[in-house]
Amino acid sequence: MKQIEIQSLVGSYSFSTNYVGKVMGMGSQKTTGSVLIRQVKDSTSKVWDSGQKIFTNQNFEAIKGPLNPGQFSYKNYLANKKIYHQLSLNSANSISTASQSLSLRSYAENLERNAFKKIEASTLTSSSQAMLKALLFADRNALEDRIKKDYAHTGVIHLLAL
Repeated sequence: MKQIEIQSLVGSYSFSTNYVGKVMGMGSQKTTGSVLIRQVKDSTSKVWDSGQKIFTNQNFEAIKGPLNPGQFSYKNYLANKKIYHQLSLNSANSISTASQSLSLRSYAENLERNAFKKIEASTLTSSSQAMLKALLFADRNALEDRIKKDYAHTGVIHLLAL
């Protein structure tokens, strides 16, 4: 049984939420190291918080390199952060426990999550909500591709990251 502590949220996408996790142990043997965790979204999945413990028997998978020559290598990017393996987890192959401590990172993530919920519950149009998320949290995922291209074409895409 692998014991992993969620360190940080990498990103939330249509079909999964990705995290960096710290491997705390394997069975009764203590160990350390980082792993990329891909939490597959299903009807029972809940977002994990920093500091939360995850238990699983899933095997580590190697992170795949780029398919095309000259393409960005996410594998090399993660290797520079000393992350060499990943886990694909869901509610059927993992067990999560409540976070024991509220770290500054988990507190900030909770604030961001609550702000996202309030923005989504507002009466703003979906494009206005997306723009607000992009400006406040540098979250470009919600923006339409046309808007991202327009910002990139005019050379002001970096304003969304400030």
